[in-house]
Amino acid sequence: MESFRKLGISEAILKAIANEKFDKPSEIQEKAIPTVLAGKDIIAGAATGSGKTLVFGSGIIQNLEKKNYTQALVLTPTRELA
Repeated sequence: MESFRKLGISEAILKAIANEKFDKPSEIQEKAIPTVLAGKDIIAGAATGSGKTLVFGSGIIQNLEKKNYTQALVLTPTRELA
């Protein structure tokens, strides 16, 4: 779990990751999570099951504010979400 923590993921999200039994980030997660958490846009591709949903999901959830307006837009969801 420490390897996810080093990426800058919040404790609440780390708890959810631990509940899903993930022990270390995938290559796409290591490369993309810090960029997403910094609020930057990314375009990335990786194999099915590589953890892309956790990349954009953690960034969206961690950066949400309690505001009544659109704060995130997923333009090309993973095949599993389409």
